Amino acid sequence: MVQAILEERKTQTRRTRGFDKFCANVPEGFAIDYFVEELPGEWLAISYQEGGEFPSFFNPWIKCPYGKVGDRLWVRETFFEVYNDRFLPTGKYCYAATHQGYVNVLDEDGGIKINKDGSDASPWKPSIHMPRKASRILLEITGIRVERLQDISEDDAVAEGVLFNEDYELWWDYLREQWICVDSIDSYESLICKINGRDTWERNPWVWVIEYKVLEVKGVAMKLTPEQEAFYQYGEAVASLSFARDFLKLTPSDLKKYEDLVSRKRAVCRAWVPMEKRYCGNCEHFGMGTQAYPCRICRPLVYQSLWDPERRGNDEIPL
Repeated sequence: MVQAILEERKTQTRRTRGFDKFCANVPEGFAIDYFVEELPGEWLAISYQEGGEFPSFFNPWIKCPYGKVGDRLWVRETFFEVYNDRFLPTGKYCYAATHQGYVNVLDEDGGIKINKDGSDASPWKPSIHMPRKASRILLEITGIRVERLQDISEDDAVAEGVLFNEDYELWWDYLREQWICVDSIDSYESLICKINGRDTWERNPWVWVIEYKVLEVKGVAMKLTPEQEAFYQYGEAVASLSFARDFLKLTPSDLKKYEDLVSRKRAVCRAWVPMEKRYCGNCEHFGMGTQAYPCRICRPLVYQSLWDPERRGNDEIPL
């Protein structure tokens, strides 16, 4: 997964967390047909049986453990912390997904540390033990939905980062470790069965489909998306306006040029929040009045992009 993210091949992940326990409590005679997000991060199960009315003892709500659109996820991966020659931590880390070469653990005498079974000691720690400070990859959720595992499309399977060989025109089989899969879905089936067990695909569980973009990889310069570029340009415009107000002796007309620049940059700064949460204070037409819905200038669909909100604050959740 980590290698695919770093190579910008993977922009989706599917997780079953929470659904096994939830589905085990579904009353007899009912089946869940789909889930709908009624509140941010809060999903309601819908059933066509018995007129859609669940018994009162059953709670049909489930909370997404990964948050909601706009929240941030930090990625865990196999790692170890680097120690110096005095056996003190340096605050630097190595990562199995990108580390080249073999790593030895030294004992206090400077020799290679040996396990009780005679094997060389390994410094690598499982991803589940990674603390937040050691994580190098930060993601932002751009979309969440709930579906059955087998509902995955070929495009979605590609977004899961499965490997394709252009020479063979075949996809990688992660169980047999050969280029033998005829499409991306077959390849993804082998991947999910290798990770979660060979019966995973056949069980066809409910999954959280999480779409994301990479915000940061420590030590790697990431290419900005148009939305990120707009956000940084807005920040630069605000900084320029603050400098002009505090240190430059400008006429009101000259100062207005800086203010107009901030308005324009703010107007194209995407924040990925629902339209109903937007307000005129974020619009370049703000001087015409403040209201909780688009005015006559922004109401037509062609002008909706002008009526954009501020960037949201986000919590970070381990993935």
